[in-house]
Amino acid sequence: MPSTAEKNLILVQEYGWQSINDFNAIAKLISEIAPDIETFIVNNAISNSVTRKRAAKRPTLVVSFGALRGFNTARGRICQGGYIPKPEQVKRLEAANVAVPKSAILTPELVLDTREWGKFVVLKPLARGHSSHGAGVNILRTSEVVYVQPADYPEGHPGRDGSMMVQQFINCGERLNVYRVLTLFGVPLYAFLILLDEPRQSLDTPDIDLQSVVIASNSGARQRTMVDDENVMELARNISSAFPEVPLQGCDIIRDAHSGALYALEINAGGNTWQFSSDIAKPMVEQMGGAHVLIDQFSAFDIAARVLVERTRVEAE
Repeated sequence: MPSTAEKNLILVQEYGWQSINDFNAIAKLISEIAPDIETFIVNNAISNSVTRKRAAKRPTLVVSFGALRGFNTARGRICQGGYIPKPEQVKRLEAANVAVPKSAILTPELVLDTREWGKFVVLKPLARGHSSHGAGVNILRTSEVVYVQPADYPEGHPGRDGSMMVQQFINCGERLNVYRVLTLFGVPLYAFLILLDEPRQSLDTPDIDLQSVVIASNSGARQRTMVDDENVMELARNISSAFPEVPLQGCDIIRDAHSGALYALEINAGGNTWQFSSDIAKPMVEQMGGAHVLIDQFSAFDIAARVLVERTRVEAE
């Protein structure tokens, strides 16, 4: 039977980050609800020349959760992820009227007023690849913040490899916690709360001890609980709207324990946040009871299929 497809969707898969089985399942759902769309799954590591030629015959949408590498389309609109520096994230979120903690790059000229910044700030490294385990993320009294030359940081400190960012401290409670919402083109696929097992250091701790404490939700033993908080979901949708070119976003959100206000902390736009099947997420997924816990929360793959159909119909070219 001849194909009735009018448009193409190309899903770019990255081994180790997304299982081919996940993409096959989503492609099957798309074929059932949208016979006007033909879905191709390609490996990001190779050129896939045959698929490129076949797909070039119709308007096409290419969706790659990470940056394109070996694959390159002959035709079509491309939506891809990629590294976005934290200062750019803050700038774009502020421009989209999304609440973010007050932030600035630490420079010799930077003067912090406690009336604007509060009594405490968080110091974060900007060097790429250094913050995945909370290294160099510390809390300081605002009055104690001073610029340090990169060469003056201790060996192994991420400040030796790049600038440091100062960020307003949002007190989310005695135990550090953060919401993670995974969105696909702005639509939540799952959401959970990360809560550290151990309480953070008291804010009354002397300066010399306080500065040595890592204050990051990925810095110790932690538990994850699925959540469905509409205010959190709405903020995640707004966060995603600030980066419309990035299809998959791991949105990190924190809540002020006193006011209840929500803030966008950052987005993870590189493509490795497909925690249903990524290699790096396996221990986490096992701890939570298996990938079905994430998938079943909102019927993630059904949502993904629907969203991809909608985007392909509108944006394929």
